Amino acid sequence: MSENQYHDRFERAFKQRVPRAIADSFTDEQRAAIRTAFGGEKWDGHTVDLRGVIPLFRWYFAFVAGPDKRQKRSLGLDDRPRSNILGRIVGTVTMLVFLALLAVLLLS
Repeated sequence: MSENQYHDRFERAFKQRVPRAIADSFTDEQRAAIRTAFGGEKWDGHTVDLRGVIPLFRWYFAFVAGPDKRQKRSLGLDDRPRSNILGRIVGTVTMLVFLALLAVLLLS
């Protein structure tokens, strides 16, 4: 989502949720701070985005996946071994078990 699309989306949501008299009282600087604080809404560009509610248990689930666009330096992952085959196997098996459980829940 481009910054301009996000800005428009934020403005629409802001106008819908905040009474006009109050919304008009904010300065541009305050609006920018609010937009930054709720910037998490900007993360809706996932390749896979499955969200829903399991009515039987009244639980919600969210499964999102996509390319990792964060810098590895900011995650503190620069010093990890490059070929951690055991970690990859464990991660793959864990994901397969999770997907199998999700499929069972959705199909039952």
